Amino acid sequence: MIAYLNSEERNHHNFSELLLFSCLSIFAACKGFITLLTNGVLSVSGKVRNIVNMKLAHPWKLKDICDCLYISESLLKKKLKQEQTTFSQILLDARMQHAKNLIRVEGSVNKIAEQCGYASTSYFIYAFRKHFGNSPKRVSKEYRCQSHMGMNTGNTMNALAI
Repeated sequence: MIAYLNSEERNHHNFSELLLFSCLSIFAACKGFITLLTNGVLSVSGKVRNIVNMKLAHPWKLKDICDCLYISESLLKKKLKQEQTTFSQILLDARMQHAKNLIRVEGSVNKIAEQCGYASTSYFIYAFRKHFGNSPKRVSKEYRCQSHMGMNTGNTMNALAI
């Protein structure tokens, strides 16, 4: 190995790869090592969520995500189904989580809708209400009221516990 390292003709990429696989083979016999490695790998839904979160305002389509992941639409749907979710659900959850965070600092529902990828403010309000049980305006008002008054009333906390 020392002679190889000292040689002028070595291919660094191949050597690095060989060294990596040699090290991995040593640990592969250890109980739980493979599980440890695979737990660090994101699930397909996690990868989709990361892609969507990079540009929430983008009008994402399933094909866009498939292009990013280099897989077919049918395979992506199948893998998400195995994880008991869908692309639409991941997109909705990501947008609603972002909306919930924005509502605490942004006053305009129109701006929040736009930043969360909704072309229609009224549809955003509908989706927000359906997802959280309250309109964005109401949650925003109750949050501001709680912040200014410093009170933790039951109604305010219930509306904010979205």
